[in-house]
Amino acid sequence: MSTEQYQDVLLNIEKALTLLSGYQETDSTAEGRMISQLKWLKGEALANRLPIPVDTAWTSTLRYVYTDHALDHIKGIRKYLHALMVILVDGELLTKQRHYPAVAREVDQLLSILGSARKVSTSKDRLAQELKSLRTALLAGTLEVPVTREDHPTFNAAFTEETLNDVPGAQEKLEEIWNLLVESVRPSTWV
Repeated sequence: MSTEQYQDVLLNIEKALTLLSGYQETDSTAEGRMISQLKWLKGEALANRLPIPVDTAWTSTLRYVYTDHALDHIKGIRKYLHALMVILVDGELLTKQRHYPAVAREVDQLLSILGSARKVSTSKDRLAQELKSLRTALLAGTLEVPVTREDHPTFNAAFTEETLNDVPGAQEKLEEIWNLLVESVRPSTWV
């Protein structure tokens, strides 16, 4: 695990534990089990005994609670659990604010690809408008990654329905942007 990943793991554990501070550590609730899981992961990270990605048995509670949405009633916790999943389960690096200008350039490339398409449908035009809005928010620092699918329905629909397959290179670029913004995963070549 890189130093950055250790720091990110510890930071997101602390933030999640802060949100869970009103709950008791117990095996009888999802909140309590998550507290135990996070404390254990924190101890392992502090002792430099946390290989990335970790063995699935080491994150069973995190994976179950995250995929089951068992803690979604705690405002903001999903973001921190998502970050931990990205690092611990997938072994990836997080997209951070310092990467936003590079993400905006990726959006510009997709907009250029869409602009060069011979036929632009209404849905592609709506996607271009949503992408421009995302780009503006990225550069203004008003967008927080990961973005939610619900807040960006046209972007979500274009990704899930693969509506850009008829424009060469567009669907692939959209998938790169999706990973950066929705999954909060950046390429390992981005420092």
